Amino acid sequence: MLYRDVVEQKGLYLILFYGLASLISEASYTGVYLFEIILAGLSLWLVKKCLDIYGIEWKRQAPLLIMAAVQFFGCTYTNHGGDVAEILLLPVFLYVYYCGLRKIKQGISPNYFLIGLLAGLVFWVKYNLVVVFAVWWIFEAVSAFRGKSVRALILNTCKIAAGVILSGLPVLIYFVYHGALYDMFNVYFVLNITGYPSRSLSEKLLLFITSFLSGFTPFVVIAGTYYSVKGERGKPKSTFAYNLLYMSIFTAYLFLSGTKITYYYALYLALIVPQLMFFSTLIDSLKSEKVKRRAGLAFAVGCITFTAILSNTFPYLLTQNAQPGSKWAEWNTRIAYDEMLEYIQTNRQEEGLSVLCLGIDCCPFYRYADCFPDTKYPIYLNARGKEMASYYRDSINNRDYEFMLVPDTEFIPKGYEAVLTENIVWQRHSRKFVLYQRSGTIS
Repeated sequence: MLYRDVVEQKGLYLILFYGLASLISEASYTGVYLFEIILAGLSLWLVKKCLDIYGIEWKRQAPLLIMAAVQFFGCTYTNHGGDVAEILLLPVFLYVYYCGLRKIKQGISPNYFLIGLLAGLVFWVKYNLVVVFAVWWIFEAVSAFRGKSVRALILNTCKIAAGVILSGLPVLIYFVYHGALYDMFNVYFVLNITGYPSRSLSEKLLLFITSFLSGFTPFVVIAGTYYSVKGERGKPKSTFAYNLLYMSIFTAYLFLSGTKITYYYALYLALIVPQLMFFSTLIDSLKSEKVKRRAGLAFAVGCITFTAILSNTFPYLLTQNAQPGSKWAEWNTRIAYDEMLEYIQTNRQEEGLSVLCLGIDCCPFYRYADCFPDTKYPIYLNARGKEMASYYRDSINNRDYEFMLVPDTEFIPKGYEAVLTENIVWQRHSRKFVLYQRSGTIS
């Protein structure tokens, strides 16, 4: 039972998504990849809908959509494998932004009940990402107060709440039926709130600056802000305040999060439309139509080339058939796993595979070797409670596992000896992992 028998910090709907993907390919990410393609197409379609609101012709949209695709799936936001909630939920974030933009520009209100359903979905995938809906609702509330339509705001908020409740009912019913509601609350909320290390404001600021400056984030924020100020400010029903509200709240949220994980910053991609409008006006500023067409074509080709080189998939295409001894061999995780599994099967002294992977970085070996430990804490999560830390500490001190796979750090488990060192690609970087065997059992 999730949360009670197996601890995982993500929400039930994300687990369900992976379950659906596993029906396509149980032992690989092929299923996830196929779903990502569908979600990518939906994201680009929503960007196109936003550009339609601005009256951008479809011929001029092509290079802009290519640019959007580059930023959605470039290495910055997918360097942890790509299958992260921030990227998977990008169509939802763009839809919320589109709803606000359409109401400002065309006066068309969204389906508030649908907004609530989507907010509930996001809440049970990764609840802190509802910040996107909070930004949108704040703008709705301010607009309602300025327009003296508070009654309509209350009614619409009730519709949103109804959607949120309906979306969350299956989750609550599931855990109540299995008698695991307390376990769900204790893990999904309490552990996620208290399990991360605390950081000072100076540490958070440094992490924010270094993470913000990586990848495409500065281009989204700077170009988007410039267009909002120059292109929208002062116009009737402008999106100036709307865009800047998004940027300020996202910035405050990411700063207070105190994280160096770059895919968190994919939230800024909900603001990619004003950035694309900046480049659209830049191309339009060129003098002749011929120069504009050439600029658009060069822009599109450059984006495709840039993506092909920096894509998260590119190194794996070069290494999937690499053989031991070749210059690409250390990038082929399969080769490293083959050698470790062969050593374990040849030199083990116990029945079955008794392996503990210390750290989330080396846990894919469980799937490869089909040796998931029968424990409540099969993976050492980023959010760690006292019980989880105690379990791993006791397992190491008591030497419960015959083998341990550890990232190459200063930590050396007592009572174990290093028997094999391999280079394994994790999150697009080659890292050393050390296989240890319990002392006294080495043949």
